[in-house]
Amino acid sequence: MQRSVIQLAGRTLVVSLPSAWCKENGVKKGGKLELTTQGTACIINSPELRSAGIELDQPDSSAIWYYLQSAYDLGIDEVRIVNPNKNAAKQIRDATMALPGWELVKQSEKRMILRDISTPRIDELPELLGRSVHIMHDFAKSCHDASQNPHDLRECAERSDEPLNRITHLCSRMLMRSTMTSRQIANHLTFLAGLEHTGDSIRDCARTASKLSVSSARDLFKTVERAAELFSRLYFSRNPEHLAKIIACRQSLLTIREKTGASLAAANACKHLAEIGALLLVSHAPNSDANSLHS
Repeated sequence: MQRSVIQLAGRTLVVSLPSAWCKENGVKKGGKLELTTQGTACIINSPELRSAGIELDQPDSSAIWYYLQSAYDLGIDEVRIVNPNKNAAKQIRDATMALPGWELVKQSEKRMILRDISTPRIDELPELLGRSVHIMHDFAKSCHDASQNPHDLRECAERSDEPLNRITHLCSRMLMRSTMTSRQIANHLTFLAGLEHTGDSIRDCARTASKLSVSSARDLFKTVERAAELFSRLYFSRNPEHLAKIIACRQSLLTIREKTGASLAAANACKHLAEIGALLLVSHAPNSDANSLHS
């Protein structure tokens, strides 16, 4: 779409907004818009989008979590649930524990309202991304520490990667409410998805490794923790040597699998780390056309 530039007075230049976009996003005369410039791009956002809400009428209790998680990730501020049954009401209350920033602000037999009261500002994203990397590394270290005892390893798997997913979903929500370009948002979401896949693979590895001998499980998680540590270093230093070492860890895990019959989960964790590690390096390469990830 192209728009003509009009000179209003002096050095003031004006560009009209598409009427369909204004109607869809609630832009009216006298309203205010958020404008961000990034190189040759000028991004316009409507603040009204941030107060968007949805209403669910008698939702299926088995699907309510998926509705709420999707609304959360999309940056929606308020969800109104009409005529919830008892099972749906319990799912909604549980959701407030799993979705940071949302609180149940109203509850009655006919209506429940979830509302955003404390989503962090977008300038806090770098700290939260770094926190997610630390959580992933800590999860791998915990599994390594527990690998000498099959019972402890199973318990570690049950504790799972929930803290990591809480942070990654919060970051996804912040991105959808931000004024970043679509490419920047896509790069960040790819990074977050890679961290989630890594956590899932470490969890699956812990569940199956409890069936291996103690020495095999220890060797397996020693290498997994090493890869997680290398990724943490790569994230904060952008040193490409760490990526090569992560890939070497994956090869070592494939060798361990051939000898012990371990699942592919550990090697897959390294594969995910290598993929998002490469994404970090490409997005921060000198003269790269890719939009950088926060660090």
